[in-house]
Amino acid sequence: MAAWSAEAPDGCPPSPLDEATHTVFGDGESPRGAWVVALYEAAGEASISWSLPVESAPDQGECATHTGRCGGDGCSNLTLRRRYCGHGCRPAAEDPERSAAESTRRARSRLRRYCTSLGIDRLATLTFRCRRCNLASGCVCAEGPDRPKHDELAYVDECIEAFRRAVRAEFGEVALVVVVEHHQDGHLHVHVGIGQFLDKYRFRTCWPHGYIDLRRLKAKATGKRETARAQARKTAAYLAKYVTKERHDPFRKAYTTTKGLVAPPRRARFMTEEACERWLLELLGGEVPSYRWSSESMDSWEAPPARLLFYDG
Repeated sequence: MAAWSAEAPDGCPPSPLDEATHTVFGDGESPRGAWVVALYEAAGEASISWSLPVESAPDQGECATHTGRCGGDGCSNLTLRRRYCGHGCRPAAEDPERSAAESTRRARSRLRRYCTSLGIDRLATLTFRCRRCNLASGCVCAEGPDRPKHDELAYVDECIEAFRRAVRAEFGEVALVVVVEHHQDGHLHVHVGIGQFLDKYRFRTCWPHGYIDLRRLKAKATGKRETARAQARKTAAYLAKYVTKERHDPFRKAYTTTKGLVAPPRRARFMTEEACERWLLELLGGEVPSYRWSSESMDSWEAPPARLLFYDG
């Protein structure tokens, strides 16, 4: 492929829109790739990554749809399709372990953006009391506490749904994010992120199955007051610990929410990483990120280069 230029084929200089979206190429060919920037403004977060066009992605062989492994032609089971193949769809993952790890990473990113966008800065832990002695702690049963285990997720889901209805009836619409923790001993806990102040005594009436611990994570003793975004990110980091690739049902949602998805990001494509950062500076009125993360800091990173930029606002 010949080197492409920002100069239009007819000799006219490209417009700023052309330069930003890579719609003008030299020698009649498209570029091998571009830097893609996505701004999640409500979450105070931006990502910059190198992306190949679909037609330039390497052929990964026959996909699950064409081989019938995911239900035959036209199957829409996205879980079993991973990378682009020559047919334009995605085959089953060749490395299930890596696929699970990437799925977990994406789920944690979505969780962080959800918490930050809606200001979720409080945490509640919901436990189950023993079903024999009815004690939330200090079970006196010789066999040990009889609490819901990994194979009782359906029962736990029913309890969570009843809890969400009770919170709505008691407090109205409240932003919640719910994550189930799988203990090594087989028992389950429920962790809930909350987006507003709730009276703890009224809140405890919404969960009749055991003990409730409701708190707001304390700021570090740095002498500086944390911004709302920083507090929400701290809450998200705590919840994300329980979003793991060892989930016992790979088709089960890693977490559930009450207020749907966050606003979609604003996206653009540029020739250089520096152009992406200039675009962000212009949109955010000159605000600079308070923290940067780069894929270059991870030796195990096997994907194209990526950057994350965080803004405290």
